[in-house]
Amino acid sequence: MSDQRWPRLSTVAAEPNATVVRFTGGPIALTEANVSGLESVLAPLVGTDGQCQLVLDFTNVEFVSSAALDALVRLHLRLQTSGGSLAVRDLDDKVYEVFKVAKLSRLFQVCRADPAPRSSN
Repeated sequence: MSDQRWPRLSTVAAEPNATVVRFTGGPIALTEANVSGLESVLAPLVGTDGQCQLVLDFTNVEFVSSAALDALVRLHLRLQTSGGSLAVRDLDDKVYEVFKVAKLSRLFQVCRADPAPRSSN
């Protein structure tokens, strides 16, 4: 798997009405080994003014452990308390199934990646 150091693997960009975190650096596994780093990267992004709409772009995430799911639930609760919200987007099919089985889409928005375009041959 890829290098698990944080925060090197994330970039933050402001988009209209949201802060988007993109995980970079190749395939990423969010595991027990790096969940505290994940939390330290995301914690400062939680606003206290109720305006924080946080979007996590999981394009490069290929594995999510139960510890990482727990961290995302805690993040969601902190955002919700301050009037914000969490969304996770661009999940590949395997990672999406983990979120589906854990029923996390009941707590926050979870979106699959768009399917690859088919050739017209």
